[in-house]
Amino acid sequence: MPVAYLLDYAEGTLDEYDAVCDVITPDRVLPPGARYHGAGLRPDGGLRIIDLWDDDASFQHFAETQIIPTASGMGLPQPEIERVEFAEIREGAPGTATFAHVVRLGGLDRDGFASLDGKAIPGGGLPEGCLAHGNGPGDGGWIAIGYWTSRAARDAFLQARVLPAVRELGLDVHPVVEDLDLHGVMAPSPAPVS
Repeated sequence: MPVAYLLDYAEGTLDEYDAVCDVITPDRVLPPGARYHGAGLRPDGGLRIIDLWDDDASFQHFAETQIIPTASGMGLPQPEIERVEFAEIREGAPGTATFAHVVRLGGLDRDGFASLDGKAIPGGGLPEGCLAHGNGPGDGGWIAIGYWTSRAARDAFLQARVLPAVRELGLDVHPVVEDLDLHGVMAPSPAPVS
């Protein structure tokens, strides 16, 4: 089951993030089982890491053998961790993510999200500029996580497709949007050429 992990280091810095990555992923290529990784400074302070993984076991193995020993060895405290079990992950065209968001849709369930998603993106897929998107249940609603080529691409999609779809469906949704300008991103390891 695909999952997302949000790791929040209240006092974390980009220099500390880079130092940990230099040890555990010096080539900046994701380990097996990881799909997407982005990190940046939260607007309210501290460091946030947003990871998409194929399953819990892959994340747990990497966290226990690499992240925790390296980060704690460098004096970083344990992060606050939020786990989101995804109903789906969709991948778009290749590109470099510079921006990510976590959108919390209180009161919306799987069917409500599917209706909104189907209206905003007829035929499925992902909008231009969205590299990866996952969604699943969260506290009191639904959570969507997206990696984008730019904040402008995300904002254009919200204005042109999402907000009109919300109005057309008559949804009483008040999303909480957590934006993150990305400092560090990693891509899956390229498939070997045979």
